[in-house]
Amino acid sequence: MKAEPREVLEQLVRSVVAKAIAGSLRDECMEALDERSTSLPQLVPDSAARDIPEVSFTDELRDWKRQHEVNDRFISELMTAVRSLLDSGKFDSANRLSDWCLELADTLGDAMVRARAAVTKGITLARTSENAKALSYFDEAIRLYDEAGDELSSAKVRLNRIECYRQLTRYDEALQDGKITCQVFTRLGQKQLLARSLNNLGAVFFQLDRFREWLNALQEGGKLLQEVGDDKSLSMVYWNQAVALTSLNRGPEAVGYYKLSRKLALETGQTWLAATSNYNLGYHHYTQCEYTRALDILAETRTALSLDHWHLSLCNLTQSEIYLEINMCRDAIRFAEAAYKGFESIQKPFEVAKAVGVMAIAHSQIREYKEAGRLFEKARSMFKEQGNAVRAAAMDLHRGVMWLQMGRYTDTRAVAEEAYNAFMKESIKPKAAYARIVSARASLRLGELECASNNAADANRLHGESPLPWVGHQLHAVLGEIHSAQGDLPAARGEFRQAIQELEEVRSNIAADELRLNYLKDKVPVYEMLMTTDLRLGDPAMLEEAFETAERAKSRTLVDLLAGSVEALKQANSSSLEDVRQALAPNAVLIEYIMTGDNVSAFCVSRARFVVAQNICSRAELRKRFGFLQYHLTTFAGNPAAAQARASLALANIEDHFQKLYEMLIRPVEAFLVDAASLVFVPFDFLHYVPFHALFDGTAYLADRFIISYAPTATIHRLFTRRERGSNDGAALLIGVPDESAPLIAEEIESIQSVLPEARSFVGAGATKECLTREIQTAGIIHIASHATFRPDNPMFSSLQLHDAAINFFDIYSLRTSASLVTLSGCGTGLSNVVAGDELLGLIRGFLYAGATSVVLSLWDVNDRTTADLMKSFYSYLAAGGTKGQSLRSAMLCVRDEHPHPYYWAPFLLMGNPN
Repeated sequence: MKAEPREVLEQLVRSVVAKAIAGSLRDECMEALDERSTSLPQLVPDSAARDIPEVSFTDELRDWKRQHEVNDRFISELMTAVRSLLDSGKFDSANRLSDWCLELADTLGDAMVRARAAVTKGITLARTSENAKALSYFDEAIRLYDEAGDELSSAKVRLNRIECYRQLTRYDEALQDGKITCQVFTRLGQKQLLARSLNNLGAVFFQLDRFREWLNALQEGGKLLQEVGDDKSLSMVYWNQAVALTSLNRGPEAVGYYKLSRKLALETGQTWLAATSNYNLGYHHYTQCEYTRALDILAETRTALSLDHWHLSLCNLTQSEIYLEINMCRDAIRFAEAAYKGFESIQKPFEVAKAVGVMAIAHSQIREYKEAGRLFEKARSMFKEQGNAVRAAAMDLHRGVMWLQMGRYTDTRAVAEEAYNAFMKESIKPKAAYARIVSARASLRLGELECASNNAADANRLHGESPLPWVGHQLHAVLGEIHSAQGDLPAARGEFRQAIQELEEVRSNIAADELRLNYLKDKVPVYEMLMTTDLRLGDPAMLEEAFETAERAKSRTLVDLLAGSVEALKQANSSSLEDVRQALAPNAVLIEYIMTGDNVSAFCVSRARFVVAQNICSRAELRKRFGFLQYHLTTFAGNPAAAQARASLALANIEDHFQKLYEMLIRPVEAFLVDAASLVFVPFDFLHYVPFHALFDGTAYLADRFIISYAPTATIHRLFTRRERGSNDGAALLIGVPDESAPLIAEEIESIQSVLPEARSFVGAGATKECLTREIQTAGIIHIASHATFRPDNPMFSSLQLHDAAINFFDIYSLRTSASLVTLSGCGTGLSNVVAGDELLGLIRGFLYAGATSVVLSLWDVNDRTTADLMKSFYSYLAAGGTKGQSLRSAMLCVRDEHPHPYYWAPFLLMGNPN
């Protein structure tokens, strides 16, 4: 289920806040140190002070002290040197020098000098994330200042201790120090220090998800800084206000404060803070589900802070949460584990717990429930120990979502109710709305419609008060389910349509193909629910909408690629029924299959007619029949000699399988095909692996009656027919890579060149990646005969073997061609993974994007000899003026005359424009 998108970049923001606050605290403490010393014209003015940073051991220090005079001013100079070393990242030297400050302070026996040295040591330890050790030095300094009655200096040191407590998640003690500092600075009239105290106190509220209190503290601090005219500090407070407002989903106000913070930062010479304000604008864009911008900012952050282990761990955590949001769960786990190790090494318990939570959610989404349950409990316990009830409740809610998947509906509803109360206590309305959505889903599964309706009404109200895109589409989807269960189909239809509109608005902000593809993985059901509702309503307008909804759900990212850009997609991806009709040839019929639940239906489209054949067969039964066919083909390919020994029986067996599929898929729509000469099949799910041209009616194959082509969607078929075809003037390019499993490839290339004499051919050692990259740009036809490797674990890395390299989808993706035809004659070149949204992931995707108008490819491991014969016939008919569809059909029939088993003549199909 959903991650919490508002939180995805929260950790980066937190780090920036921490850095900024830490910076202000260090400034304040060093002011406390410097008040007791004369302003120094340079860092280390005399030779003695210049020498001491080079002292490495205690014995050397004792020798040094015997030779030099030590006084208050000198120790103050060393403290200033520590600050300089810290700011330049020389932490080891700073740590050693701060120890010498303590040693030298003890020599004087002055309690106030010792207090300042203790503060210096504490600051040094805090800068290197040794917050527990730093506390003891801050405690000592506070004790010494309190004994001396110096409550102002004591309060200044508490500002440092607040940050240490916060980093150690000791929030109660941090808040107590914050209360004391505010009281002291108020009583003493220290407006500037009071403002800083409020700013630092707010950081504790931030880590507790008490965003309203954080915002209140920042607003009070901002007023004080305006009164004293401290624009430098005010820019930081405005910056934190922007983050607080973003956390409260008050986006427009947040943007205003980001811009104001940047303006003041530039005016006061704080270029780092100005740059960070720009970064936080990126965070704001992420809260609006603009994932690509967020990822771009992450990349910039990694580059800019490549040596900052804290920020690199935050980047890992953030990237894991983004991947979680777009359903790339394995990648999310990998980055979260890296973040966990990084945070653990620098003792950041809050962020460690956050990384554990991401891992828990990711494991639950891939249904690894045992591991997810362990991690949920671990994260929840960590947040509870830290006093963060909101985060603990969020872990419970996500565990409830997992229980919903497992059928534990009552348990789900109970934890969702508790989470709702925790979120409402802090007025975090988007999360509260999501908790109500989860409750509504659980109530639906329990059959308690009134309870589900009440939950959804609460969610709707909260979403109206504080809308976020990731909540909106889930809210409308569950409202649609409730209306559907109540029998109000028109109302359900309206909610499903709104859900799709909102999720597609989010999707349009994702630029990368892979990210868009994964984003839709858990969103497809809402399209199916709308289709089902329209089919149940059944009037002509609703049936037409069902077809258009099917098109919106299928192969959407492939449509994006072929449309050329997201902008172009806005015109190209929403093909209406009329658009599809106009793209069809006068004598063509397009048949698009859909599956909703266990039902298989078919849309039948021609220029003159539109018919929906509903519930033509059972999805489960169809899959079983398809499995029989696959088994037969695999067995035949494994031992063709044995099959040939019983050729008649083998043929009868496979014809029986093809006939069963014909009865399920074609017979119910047969009446629609009476006047057709060509068919365009738009398969769904495993039907992408079915050779429809070989379906058998008992006396003839479908290829005997029709010219047949295929398309991933009707919209893509329309794009194929509208795409400007490459000039056939370019010579054909023939690439051949023989190997032991396909020794006749060289003969295949030679036979094709005999009918395409102008072709440029490269076989064996000449068939390199560089050759293909160069020659593909001007070729009119491209023929690649090579072994293909299909990677079902990661189909984008399926590959074609060239002489010097294997090229995968990403390599092909970067190529460009204007060829009218690409033929891949190796084994299994058409194999693809079909993922949610009916996306085809494999080699075909790359060649279509590269610019091919039509692609011929194989569905199974082909026979070397018959493939060579088929390809020679194919190009002979093509050279004689036949269309691609006609030529491939004629070539199949030629091979079938000598080799009647479909294994030999039916493995190839034509994807794309058949003309």
